[in-house]
Amino acid sequence: MQRALVVRTQGVNFDCNQISKLAINSVLFPGVVAVPDNHSRTPVISCPCSQLVRRSNNKVLIKLTDDGFAAHRRRGRKSSSSSSSFIGKTLIPSRTTTQFPASVQHLVSVSTTRTSAFAIRNSIMPSTDQQQRTASPTEGQVIKCKAAVAYAPKEPLSFEDILVAPPQAGEVRVKITHSSICQSDLYILLGKDKNHLFPRIVGHEAAGIVESVGAGVTSVQPGDHVIPAWLADCGKCFHCKSGKSNCCDVLFHHFDGGVMLSDKKTRFTTLDGKPIYHFFGISTFSQYSVMEEACCAKVNPSAPLDKICLLGCGVATGIGSAWKIAKVTPGSTVAVFGLGTIGLAVVEGCKAAGASRIIGVDIANAKLELGKKFGLTDTINSKEITKPVEEVISDMTNGGVWYSFECIGKSGVVTSALESTQLVCGVAVILGLAADKDNVTFHPSTLLYGRTWTSGLFGGYKGKTDLPGLVEKYMDGTINLDHYISHKLPFSKINEGVQLLKDGNGLRTVMNYDE
Repeated sequence: MQRALVVRTQGVNFDCNQISKLAINSVLFPGVVAVPDNHSRTPVISCPCSQLVRRSNNKVLIKLTDDGFAAHRRRGRKSSSSSSSFIGKTLIPSRTTTQFPASVQHLVSVSTTRTSAFAIRNSIMPSTDQQQRTASPTEGQVIKCKAAVAYAPKEPLSFEDILVAPPQAGEVRVKITHSSICQSDLYILLGKDKNHLFPRIVGHEAAGIVESVGAGVTSVQPGDHVIPAWLADCGKCFHCKSGKSNCCDVLFHHFDGGVMLSDKKTRFTTLDGKPIYHFFGISTFSQYSVMEEACCAKVNPSAPLDKICLLGCGVATGIGSAWKIAKVTPGSTVAVFGLGTIGLAVVEGCKAAGASRIIGVDIANAKLELGKKFGLTDTINSKEITKPVEEVISDMTNGGVWYSFECIGKSGVVTSALESTQLVCGVAVILGLAADKDNVTFHPSTLLYGRTWTSGLFGGYKGKTDLPGLVEKYMDGTINLDHYISHKLPFSKINEGVQLLKDGNGLRTVMNYDE
């Protein structure tokens, strides 16, 4: 049996096998080295004390002994078997020997396991000013890279070289590694928004690695793995401090403008110096992008970037709408209108919440069949019924469902979703992005008896605050991201991915920016 050493820090696993493979000379654990143990022939990991116990001038040796227990000692000091030196001694096996300085606050137990998890939560990581910062070779320089530029609505994206300026104070430059294409991108590319800012780099569902940071940035540093969060989370503005909303003043700035907050300028230019507008503050259809610190969610570095990029918008929106906005309860009935990525994520969230009956509504039988794999119990093809869908649902559920979710963005469907809920206590959630002039009309008595009509951005989640936790839910198997990926393409073939989305072919196309 192959054993792996795990240092358990407040429920977080540090797997030495993974450290030796993934973190040697990394920014996260600078100076980590793996050396052979000639006696036990098991892994020995040497890491600077400043990284694990916030000390310097010494090293901590962590090794797996022949009997399967972990022995720890500081180089230059004899080991002790005295249990009085243990931190959290009730959790450490009695045969483990250790002697750490009293300043150690985070280490609470040591154990051996077969797992290869390497989960590190932001809350227990050393602060940026306590880590050794490794400068990027491109820090402070203008970077030339590939980007997909939209020059006009309803035209193919231009895959070309652009220039990306260094981050200014409070900003972060991220190397995008993977991105998917969302309906909100298509909304802009088809010219449905009112601003019509072009040329522009869209894209907002991605993952990457911090390349460099501007002055004053403290929450991330070069080398950190991040999900760019279009739902900004500054933690300082009126809305962030209110505790009543996940919206942020930085978000409102990005909705209306295609420029950075600090100087109202862009960080993208064409090779001949013409500005290119930003989108949602993160513009991920570029190999490098500059964004506000409020838009960088630092995540577990062992999470696969080609999977967690999906949490940047659609999947998080759907699951959060079930969990945080509607707060679906066990045993409840649900109707989901529209079975794209967001709709299927709603289905997955409702199933996880314990809903007893989940009805899917769509015009494509293939999507209805796919929805059964996500948790649908009943399906309705709205093209194949002879009376309004809300009446069909009412007949199926003795007066309507407890919760409905509109995931299409059409006013008629919004009304049907509302009227498909229970008259006295139904909750209808609007998720679809409707065209600028597609308005909804309804009679006030529709809500008079207690129905709730609600909505929310990004499933009610805060970007920087909540995305790390969602990543962990993927890592522990609560959320399945793999079944949303229907296509994979190199970044250079982005227009093929856009066409797939236009045609309704598949769910998410994930693009690899290194191919």
